[in-house]
Amino acid sequence: MEITIRGVKIYISFLFVCLVALYILFTPTPDSVFFLLAILLHEAGHLTAMLLSGELPSSIELRSFGIKIIRRNTLLPSSREILILLAGPFVNLLLAAFFHTMGPALSHAALLNLMLALFNLIPVGCLDGGNILRCLLELHLSPRLSQSLFLCIAVLFLTVLLIAGLLLLFGQSHSPSLLITTIYLSITLFKDISE
Repeated sequence: MEITIRGVKIYISFLFVCLVALYILFTPTPDSVFFLLAILLHEAGHLTAMLLSGELPSSIELRSFGIKIIRRNTLLPSSREILILLAGPFVNLLLAAFFHTMGPALSHAALLNLMLALFNLIPVGCLDGGNILRCLLELHLSPRLSQSLFLCIAVLFLTVLLIAGLLLLFGQSHSPSLLITTIYLSITLFKDISE
């Protein structure tokens, strides 16, 4: 499905709608509502920072594994780019602090927002932290050296996540979530590098 609002194209994939519906069905209601709200407000943080810097996105894609904001101007100064990238995690940190002050009843919502902010700051590929790291490296190093250093740092973090994911899978919780996420991040990183 595609709609246009004030010149911004919004694409909503069928798979995105299906995955959101499945997530809501198989997750306890308060958790699913708070998590979806955290994700939407995270992206709203990026969008607000873009608009405040005088940039209007060309499109917003709601795809199977997330929301992608496509910019009209891809050649922003690195400092503006970093501020836009930091805006999403910053919103989640503000929400975590807000929910934490509201008492024990909303402590889980605070934890969800804190985890989302920290996860997005991991310096890997498509995450905000990966893009921030790229910007910082490109400010100070040659393109070739910054790409090599970025890849080394990303692989180091992916290795740590892989080990943690295996420990969770074969530990008491038997949770495959972190392992699946790490595999997905690895695929997106190497797909991005090969392009």
